[in-house]
Parts: sequence; structure tokens; C-alpha cells
Amino acid sequence: MKGTLSIAVIPTIAPFLLPKFLHHFAHQFPKLSIEVREQNTAEIIRNLHRRELDIGILSTPLKEPELKEYPLYDEPFVFFNMKQNAPTTVQPRQLDVSQICLLEEGHCMRTQVLELCDFYDKDLQDQLNFRFRAGSVHSLLRFVVANQASTLLPALATMELSEAEKNKVSQFASPIPYRSVGLVVHRHFVKNKIRELLQKEIQSVIQPLLDQVKSPGTQLQPVKT
Repeated sequence: MKGTLSIAVIPTIAPFLLPKFLHHFAHQFPKLSIEVREQNTAEIIRNLHRRELDIGILSTPLKEPELKEYPLYDEPFVFFNMKQNAPTTVQPRQLDVSQICLLEEGHCMRTQVLELCDFYDKDLQDQLNFRFRAGSVHSLLRFVVANQASTLLPALATMELSEAEKNKVSQFASPIPYRSVGLVVHRHFVKNKIRELLQKEIQSVIQPLLDQVKSPGTQLQPVKT
């Protein structure tokens, strides 16, 4: 394998996925120049359409006719509530959304949380006297901890929490909300061998981690339709 490969990953996936596979994957192909960047969903879609990007790693389905999607993994969401030690499981319909914090506009994870709350007729009433719209999951986590608030997190994000913080995490009872993560390329993409190797590498690393979590049940969509 040689040449170049450009990859873009959305910010709610990149910090929890890239460290787990990228170094090992790149080490296998020393003649392959790999460029990786963080971009939001809209930017990745636009750059794939323009053929300015080889591969996007993001939440799917996108339902874009010009793009092809290849599944990587289904990642459950969990409820992170700093106000109290968490029960083992929580029902989605019983969520206390009074102080849920969200990512800023443009992040698909914000759309997914709003979809879940809307599905169960939950109205997000911000009871804090200020609003914070985080630009990254790390910023969101630190804000939630500092302000005794709550949020929804993808399962891989919880693996970096302290033991005290993990006591504030509740798994969802069935149906468990989840996001699907996939590789996305233009339909005329020709580097299919390297795409296949990348897909297998990520799945071999991530799936054993997610096997510890209950099977998901309700897929949340990354983009409004």
C-alpha cells in the first residue's frame, strides 16, 4: 500500500476512536501517507461530494445518493447525571431532562439527543440561568461535572471517566438508544482495498469494547430528514 489517504472524523467520535487504532494501522503501511482531520458532518459530506476527501467516519445513515456507507459499529448512549449516584439502568421515558447540556448546532449528536427527547415528549427546559453550547464532548463533560448537570454520552466516551464519574453513569433499559458509526466514501471511490482494511481494523478494536454493553435497540438519526 502506498500513496495518500485522507480521512475526516466527526469531533464526537475522533477522540475516542482514533487513539485506539490509528497508530497501529499507519504502522502497517509505512509507504501510505495518511492525513486525518476533525470535521463536522456537513463538512465531511460536502468534501466527499467534491472528491476532496477519501473517507469520512461519522454517524450514519446519511441517505446521500452519491455516497456509499460501510458499517463499523453500533454505539449505545448512556445517561450521565452528576446530581446523584446513578441507578444501574434508566428508562428513556423517565429521563430528567431539566438540566441536560447539549453540543452546539452543527453536531449530529445534538440532533440525536433532541430526537430522543422529542420521541418521549420531553421538552428541554433549561433551568440554569445561562446557556452553554459545547464544541466538543470533552468540553461538555467538564461543564456537566462542574455544574452538577446531565447529558447523554456515547459509550466509548465513558471509558475515559474517573471511577467517581463512572458512578454517575446509567445504562439505558431497553430500548437502548444508539448511534450507528460508519465509513463513508464517494460512490466512485476506487481505493477499496485500503477502505476494507481500515474497516476491519476499526471493527477488530472497537467491537470487543462494545460487547460489554447491552445490545442497542433504538437507532437515533444523525441528520434531520
